[in-house]
Amino acid sequence: RPSAAAGDDVIVNSNITVQSTGGDVVFNAGDNVVITGGATVAAVVSDTGNVTFNSGVADSDNIGLQALDGTITASAGTVTLNLNEEAGPASQANTGTITANILRLLSIANGGGSFSLGTSATNNASTLAAASDGSIFYRDADGLTVGTLGATTGITTSDDDVKLIVDANDLDVDEEIALGTGNLFLDVTGNVTQQGGDDITAGGLALMVDGTTRLDNAGNNVTNFAADNDDQTVYRDADTLNVESITVDGMTVTGISTTNDDVTINVLAGNLNLLLAVNTRGGNLQATATADITSSVAGTVTTTGTIANQDSGTVQLTGG
Repeated sequence: RPSAAAGDDVIVNSNITVQSTGGDVVFNAGDNVVITGGATVAAVVSDTGNVTFNSGVADSDNIGLQALDGTITASAGTVTLNLNEEAGPASQANTGTITANILRLLSIANGGGSFSLGTSATNNASTLAAASDGSIFYRDADGLTVGTLGATTGITTSDDDVKLIVDANDLDVDEEIALGTGNLFLDVTGNVTQQGGDDITAGGLALMVDGTTRLDNAGNNVTNFAADNDDQTVYRDADTLNVESITVDGMTVTGISTTNDDVTINVLAGNLNLLLAVNTRGGNLQATATADITSSVAGTVTTTGTIANQDSGTVQLTGG
């Protein structure tokens, strides 16, 4: 089990490979972990075990970043990036690649450590689990499940944004995503699904999904919602919901737009407020709320099908 002793920095330079053929690879750095990129990138590989990077170990100088511009591989195991209580961040250039069965991201409260792993198009983890005191941006090449590893369940942040990009296949929410007042941005080429009881709670939810989206748990609870999807969209929310504009990490979704596809929104308690345009083109909009459905701008809804179906209260749609 190769393990780098705690010190200031642990650095793997270009053209260097650190490999374990029968165990784990663990780096413990008092300050930074650096996996260098270059013409030939550095590599850290565990053939059968796990790869763990701990930065800011037993340290309090607010220095503990992870620069992951090389290759990190634990195909059958877990890659854990732990920023401890330091500010981080963990970042990655387009030369970087993380390959793992499970990717776990950790930054302890008050550290504010963030994860910026959205540049490389070659990351590939089957499951993501994260507990972070900072924002999380992650891009995956081929299908992703929000899952669990030990005590790290789903994705949690301390009121920080999360953006997940899945370049091929589906995203399955198989554990809770709890972001406080942070926003969740999902950019997915395939379908987005959700398992029972694995709710999304956040300040806002933005969707850019090529496949179908079905997030219909009764425990979902966000304040703002926006979608720019290419297939059917179903979303259920626990209480008052605003159709708004949401921006995360430089990407923005405004209102609701589909390409001739149906949109179903069900608000279980409170109002549905259409504050920005809804355009389903040839698709239907079925909006259900236990209180009122309102729009506050002219020409809010464009659709050739059903406009609204409320349980009680009033429907007020402002014409153009």
